[in-house]
Amino acid sequence: MIIIAEPNKDIKKRLCDLLSKERVIGVTTIADSLETLCKFRNNIDVIIVNIAMLKEILSNQMLHRLCQKLGLKEPPILGYFTNGQKELKNILEKSHANITLIEYSDHYAGFPDRYISALKKLYPAVNVDIEKTKEVWGKQEAQQEFVDIRKWLEEEGFAEAIEKKELQEEVKRVEETLASSEEKPVRPEENYKKLYFELKNKYDELLSYVKELIDSVKNPDL
Repeated sequence: MIIIAEPNKDIKKRLCDLLSKERVIGVTTIADSLETLCKFRNNIDVIIVNIAMLKEILSNQMLHRLCQKLGLKEPPILGYFTNGQKELKNILEKSHANITLIEYSDHYAGFPDRYISALKKLYPAVNVDIEKTKEVWGKQEAQQEFVDIRKWLEEEGFAEAIEKKELQEEVKRVEETLASSEEKPVRPEENYKKLYFELKNKYDELLSYVKELIDSVKNPDL
């Protein structure tokens, strides 16, 4: 079993997807990592963790103290850093020369090889199909390119047009939902009180949805 600790949900998903044959638990905080270790105890084969979180774990000896207290074998750790974390990587290597660190890059085609190679040194029994892993990584890169195109359009001033079109589509769906609920025939034998609360819940959900939609247009980064 593998724990992947990463606060960025996109990076965490990409790292998890490359290990589809393994049982992987993705977490976003150090506390969640330690809680998962407590829950599964000696079933954790390796911990893969963002270097910023790793620095805190090592500086406070959190993992070591927890394993010592619970009588657990301390699992090996694979740390990774992004381009903006190279200074932190240099600092950590000086203070902990024995740790395993790799560089994570969204746009590096050779990352799956780097990732699996480093992982196998710490966890030789890892179950992975490297060719499948490369295929998954390639698909993820294609999706990333699509996101980058949208970003370019936004930077070039086309964001408003995109959002307007999306808003029109969402409003159309909202109108269809309203029409569907209004067209439902009411039979005298039905429980009117129950029907009232069902419709009220639907409208409350719809109002909440519309509010979120408006907020997302006003604040596209949220």
